[in-house]
Amino acid sequence: MVQYGGSSPQARMKNIFGWKSAKGRSGNDNNGGVATEGYRTRPTGRRRVRNGNDAVDMKDFERKLEIITARIAEWPQSVDALIFLLEKLLQNPKDPKFKQVNTSKSAFKNSVGKCGHWGPDLLTLLGFQQAGDYYLLKKNFEDPVRLFMGKTSLESVKQSELYLLGKEKIAFRKAVKESIKDASNEEQRRREGFRTDVPVEPPAGAAGTTSVRVYCGDADVRRNFQSDHTLKGVIMWLGATLSSILPEKLDEGEWELVDRSYYPPKLLNVEQVKDSTLMALNIWPSGEIEIQSAGTHEKERELNGIKEKSI
Repeated sequence: MVQYGGSSPQARMKNIFGWKSAKGRSGNDNNGGVATEGYRTRPTGRRRVRNGNDAVDMKDFERKLEIITARIAEWPQSVDALIFLLEKLLQNPKDPKFKQVNTSKSAFKNSVGKCGHWGPDLLTLLGFQQAGDYYLLKKNFEDPVRLFMGKTSLESVKQSELYLLGKEKIAFRKAVKESIKDASNEEQRRREGFRTDVPVEPPAGAAGTTSVRVYCGDADVRRNFQSDHTLKGVIMWLGATLSSILPEKLDEGEWELVDRSYYPPKLLNVEQVKDSTLMALNIWPSGEIEIQSAGTHEKERELNGIKEKSI
């Protein structure tokens, strides 16, 4: 399961949805001091599902569920958090604290909120109703069949290419974040070694200037270069300012460089074009490039059905 910060996996998940431990109730099931019976087998229910005031045909419900969960698959944080929510609801059908979701919490925004409106869309389809910052599952709209199907559908997308690629991106962002935070003397020495190969930055508005924006994990940096500066100069600047491992990872092919000034984005073969000028690479008068884990570009092309060659 994706790690979200906090004392334990369960505590982190409870924090996502804004649940508070129940007090003054008998029994203890290690879930907030509440003793309840869950659904021991696949729940049975109506052939028609209620969503709001309208009766929704089961086939239509299944179609919408498939579409929404397929969209959410790209964000593993959202998938894992929503599965946790539905597990708790199915295991504790009488506990009201698991039937409310607080969307205002930063933990929610950094997990379920990552998938945009698709998370709330799923909650609505499963019977939740919005009330301010909360999504509430009221008794009249609660359907264990629907909750079970939602959980099963989310679990199935964990085997999808989109979900697995999303996990790889999370691991990449974590590695980049740790490398950028490295403040050791050795890291500072290595960064300093790249500075001699970083071209002088031209003043803003000077003739022949190009603005280069670079995305790397959660980092987003920008700098001006001359249009006749090379791609290698940009890479050296990244090694001197962000992390010394960037040039090494690109050189060894563990990470890749993508020109996002194009649509669809173009993969830059660093070994072949690092000595080319930014103008020759059409990264002028501005450009956006991204560093990502090797193979990400190809997987995204396959998932999107895009056919192209790298440059």
